[in-house]
Amino acid sequence: MEFGSAPGAAPANSGQMKTIVPKLRMEPEEAKKQLLDHNPVQYPDAPRLAGVQGTVLLTVVIGVDGRVKDVQAISGPPELFLAATEAVKQWRYRPTLFRGHKMEVSTEVEIPFKLPK
Repeated sequence: MEFGSAPGAAPANSGQMKTIVPKLRMEPEEAKKQLLDHNPVQYPDAPRLAGVQGTVLLTVVIGVDGRVKDVQAISGPPELFLAATEAVKQWRYRPTLFRGHKMEVSTEVEIPFKLPK
């Protein structure tokens, strides 16, 4: 109950309340083991032809159903961010169980882009 509200009254923001889903942190190596389905990441033509290469580091939130909910690029060549994030959004993981409950987890994913020699 908020201060100054009448006893038994609904909180002022009751129409805007959201369910909070706690997130666990999963080590990248463990997340790889939970990966069920993933398409390979396509090297975009423009950065490839320009000689841009490197590893894109992503923070990934995996929902309770194993689908990727959110992807954010953390580091790497900015020209490769879109290709990496769009590919990883399509990945699917085995749902994570913690004490018998499905949990949302966050992890990191590295996507290497290397030009052929």
